[in-house]
This record gives sequence, structure tokens and C-alpha cells, in this order.
Amino acid sequence: SEMCIRDRVSTQSTWGLLRFLMRAIVLCVLIVLSQAVTIPMADTYHLMTDAECLKKMFTRMVFRGYQSIGKVDPYIQKNLELATKAGIVADVYMNPCFFCGKPEVQVAELTDSLKAHKINMIWVSIEGSWSMDAAKNQLFAKGLVAALQAKSIKVGIFTFAPTWARIMGKDFSGLSELPLWYVRWNENPEPDDFIPFGGWTKPAAKQYQAEETECGIDVDYDSFYSSQKIFHQFNTVSSLLIFNICLLYTSPSPRDATLSRMPSSA
Repeated sequence: SEMCIRDRVSTQSTWGLLRFLMRAIVLCVLIVLSQAVTIPMADTYHLMTDAECLKKMFTRMVFRGYQSIGKVDPYIQKNLELATKAGIVADVYMNPCFFCGKPEVQVAELTDSLKAHKINMIWVSIEGSWSMDAAKNQLFAKGLVAALQAKSIKVGIFTFAPTWARIMGKDFSGLSELPLWYVRWNENPEPDDFIPFGGWTKPAAKQYQAEETECGIDVDYDSFYSSQKIFHQFNTVSSLLIFNICLLYTSPSPRDATLSRMPSSA
């Protein structure tokens, strides 16, 4: 009968609507990706004279903690004290000395000097004078990293492609699980010039300008790329349903860097 046909059509429509709703609920999945947020950073081997001034320019600073002559930097404790007081996020970079003794001894010397201070992480600098034997250099660098990690310290690597190839060998990727701070002096704070090397596919930081005088001391300009969860939400409206589709934005794929060096490396 006509009524039965209408009932059958109504039932089919109801089931169709329910199926649509169920699919919509399943499809409304929150997808979260990381978008790099550029944080202004600087590094220096000088004693800060005006931390409050530097704080206005840089959210994060990296101070030399260990010299390539095999000694703790004489300014590191004072710099960390001033940074903490000013509210600056403080990192330390280590210029190890391949010819000055075991890596774990150098790490102990550095970390002993930092016990009274809060630091975010230590960057191991791969540049300068190392041996001519890449295998020995690799073992030494791994020893430094292992000694730092044994003390529950977050570790990163400062280097750039040509120096990495010379010291570690261009095919060595044994430290690529660590954050990379690379160099290209082109006055561009963004990592769109990065080309993968050493197993790294993206950088954590970039040094893009060297030896600029700010607030009474020489600093190098850097950028730190912080991963931040971003949600882009759009409303899709139909006569039957309002639901949210969560869309994701990804940061552009980085391309490569050219050679340079950290001037704060003595």
C-alpha cells in the first residue's frame, strides 16, 4: 500500500541518516601535527653585562660552558646566574677537546661546574680540531653524549655539513636522534635553506648571523624551532548535522645549509 511504501522509505531514510552520523563521528578525528615556531636565540662566550637588555631581544641564550683547550669556561657560572635572574631560558654549549683526555672526564668537569644552576640542555659542538680518524672521532663524540645522557641531561649537536663530513665522515648518522643546531650565515632566521646531512632531516636550531654587538657584548644570532601543537577547526554544516573536522597544518620541508662555523668556539 502507499502507507507501507512511505513507512519503508522513512525507515530507509532513518537508517541512512544513522549510518551517515556514525561515519561522521568516525571521520571527525583529531589529527595533530607539529608546526615550527621560531624563537629568537643568541649564543655568546662573553660575560653578560646587561641581561635585562638581552632578554628584550632573545627568549633563549646559549653560553659557552667548556673551552676547546680542555677547561671550563670562566664565565659560565656568572652567565647562568644572570640569565636565571633575568628569566632567560639558558642552554650551554660544549667545545670538547679531543686531545685533552677522556670524554667522560671533560663532561664531569663541565657538569660539576653547573650543579648550582638550572640549564635546559647542553649542545656538543662538532667543529675545530679533531683527529684525522673519523672512527675515533665518532667514538669520542658518542662518549660525550653518553656521559651527558647518563646524568639525565638533554643533549643536542652543533655542527654544519662540511665540518661534519670532515670530522665524522659524510655517511655517519650515529647521532641523528639528537636535536641539530646548524649554521648558515645568511641573515635568514628560518630553516628553509637546510639540506639533510648526517641522518638529520630537519634542524632544531640555526645560527644565521655571527659576531653582532648587542647590549655591550658580541653575540651570534640564532633561531630555535619549537614544536607547537596547532589546531585548525572548521565547521561543516548540513541540515542534518553540525560536526567539526580537525585539519592539520604541516611546516614546510626544510632545504640545506652551506658551511660556516661558530665563532664562539675558542
